[in-house]
Amino acid sequence: MPNTFVGLLLFVVLLIPGFVYVLATERGPRPVRTFSAFQEVSRIAVVSLSANTVVALLFSAAYPMLSPALFPDIANLFTTPQQQIAATPGFLGGWLVGLLLLSCAVALVFAGVVSRGYGARLVRKRPLSWVVPGTGGVYQHSAWWQVFEYEQASGTKKRVVARLSDGGAVEGYIWTYSPLSDETGDRELVLTGPLVFRDKDGKECVEEKGAAILSARNIQSLHIRYEPR
Repeated sequence: MPNTFVGLLLFVVLLIPGFVYVLATERGPRPVRTFSAFQEVSRIAVVSLSANTVVALLFSAAYPMLSPALFPDIANLFTTPQQQIAATPGFLGGWLVGLLLLSCAVALVFAGVVSRGYGARLVRKRPLSWVVPGTGGVYQHSAWWQVFEYEQASGTKKRVVARLSDGGAVEGYIWTYSPLSDETGDRELVLTGPLVFRDKDGKECVEEKGAAILSARNIQSLHIRYEPR
């Protein structure tokens, strides 16, 4: 671990691409998985290391093809860092910011690959399939996401009948829902009108406009009907 303020600051800066990756994947179209603290830190560290390595390789490839005046003096930067920083602070600062932005861009590319499911398809191919265990037909996404984002149902309206634990039911169109992959009772489903409320005796109440927020804790079952737009 770094034992100086500058070392600590540099350590945090090098981890920024990992933070960008985590934020981007959580805002993606796929469900958000819950990770332990160790897994979260490992994701940030691995992605940061990978992104910074890619940028370092690009830097190494571009160095011999361009004028040396365009690059900082790497040898002297390692041997006499204080003198180099004092001599060209703006030049070195611009380079550091540029390399950091490039690393963040690489991390965003990684996030795009993962968020669109390309990563899962890649690990099913050799040689990655030899070292990454497959899941077969088992998915780590919630059942809600599987039926709401069903590929053949894309471009359709989803009409849902939610049967509640008290014997009643609520029917409406999906507006939004919790993207968490953990199927806990803390998730919420939001339906929009026209809404149909049924009590346990079958009595109906129709509301043409409005919305209903349902807790997964009170939902016993869901029936989804796909309607053309």
